[in-house]
Amino acid sequence: QSTKRTPADIEPIALKISQNAEVGDLIFRKGLNTESDIITYISHSPFSHIGMIVSLEPLSVIHATTDDDKNAPNQVIISSLENFLAQAQAVGLRRLDLPQEIRVAMARDSLHYLAKPFVLSTDSTRFYCTTFLLEVISQQTEFEVDFINVDFAFLGGEYLFPSAFWNHQKTLKVLEVSEF
Repeated sequence: QSTKRTPADIEPIALKISQNAEVGDLIFRKGLNTESDIITYISHSPFSHIGMIVSLEPLSVIHATTDDDKNAPNQVIISSLENFLAQAQAVGLRRLDLPQEIRVAMARDSLHYLAKPFVLSTDSTRFYCTTFLLEVISQQTEFEVDFINVDFAFLGGEYLFPSAFWNHQKTLKVLEVSEF
């Protein structure tokens, strides 16, 4: 069901993001697949995935993902903004309410996680898009979030959703594009 966006779809949104983004910003998307619909439904959120901007020239996003790069499945990768947006139907940008040098340090620290395996679990081995960023952010500042208890036949336990970051008091909304 997942079909990628065309460059023509992405270009105006990519331009808007690049005009507003800073290193260390959190970038959100609602994907084009069924899993994304389930995540947004469970979390009552407009977004199902999250990454962090690690460079502006070119604008690049680090994130833990299962299938954004078929040559690097189930791990932390860096994607171009265009590749990140190719699987989006909505996108948002939030900034941690911290000094710029701390946000830049977080982005730099996140690079140590490249290629770390994606683990969707409810135990201490869990490592997916949100838990990855929670770990990075928590190294620099106190950042408490709420996990959501999920009770589905195929998925049960406590999970951390992008909504915990989108709605967090220590993040400031920079940009939101509901549908494109």
